[in-house]
Amino acid sequence: MPSDIEFLQQRLALVERELAQPNEIQRQGRGPICHSDLVHREIAYRREARLLQKLLAKARPGSVLHMLTAWRQTLGQFAKNHRTEHKEAIRAYDEWSELPHHIRVRVTAPPKPPTPRYFDHNGAPWIVDDGLMAVVDGLTERLQKWLEENTEI
Repeated sequence: MPSDIEFLQQRLALVERELAQPNEIQRQGRGPICHSDLVHREIAYRREARLLQKLLAKARPGSVLHMLTAWRQTLGQFAKNHRTEHKEAIRAYDEWSELPHHIRVRVTAPPKPPTPRYFDHNGAPWIVDDGLMAVVDGLTERLQKWLEENTEI
């Protein structure tokens, strides 16, 4: 019987290996990778490592998928509430940031919307944006696939 904790340990080892050699991260078959792609990939790996460490500290065998689903729901609701509460500030800032550079430098920037900062039960802050949601979703999908593949044996 496959253990979801075993999956977390294996995935964390892989993510930490990638973080240890950031210049080695390559897009297979797509040619050179630009610096901003490397930065985004490294941020995603750092977020995933932090999430995996939290799961390993809290989860009991068999509970990881449930925890991820619950976190996704909680964080998704938090993000939705934040977007609703700061809708006008987000809209104004997005409109300004989409202006061509030569115009944007001459127009005063509106106030930047507040960061969607969520504090977990331990008081640790999490920036709940599309990047974090993608990490949670990706980890959930990988775990589901891993569990399915390892129960078919």
